[in-house]
Amino acid sequence: MTATPRSGTPAEAAKPPVTRGPRHRRLPLVLVLGSLTALGPLTVDLYLPALPEVRADLYVSQAVTQLTLTAFMIGIALGQLVIGPLSDTLGRRRPLLTGLSVYVGASALCALAQNPAVLIGMRLVHGLAGGRRHRRRPSRPPRTSVCRGSRSRSSAPPVRSA
Repeated sequence: MTATPRSGTPAEAAKPPVTRGPRHRRLPLVLVLGSLTALGPLTVDLYLPALPEVRADLYVSQAVTQLTLTAFMIGIALGQLVIGPLSDTLGRRRPLLTGLSVYVGASALCALAQNPAVLIGMRLVHGLAGGRRHRRRPSRPPRTSVCRGSRSRSSAPPVRSA
């Protein structure tokens, strides 16, 4: 068995181990991102049991109340198509805060809607604002150390074309 070399100075031995960062600072970020991810499905799950009351309050058929859910789903699909690439160009923060503000405003207007047309329109806007998802940017290829235009320094002979 071989002995591991020890550091020669007491200052090197007293250095604390290198860590990536405090975990207590990551917890709020994880909670916020988890809440934002769950917001869209939570909105649908809370809205489904209320469909009979919406039908009774607005004096409309069941098909019209289901149209509000369809408008929300169309809005989420369009929101992901539009806001996803927009957040890649503008950054994540601005589209996220704008989307959350519109989402809260549309929620309030949905709650105050007096006729089905306003409710359907606001549910579409609600879905558009709720459709902001956090897309990961595609990973970039690793950088190589070979400069453009220079030949490779390999020992293989150059390939000649016929």
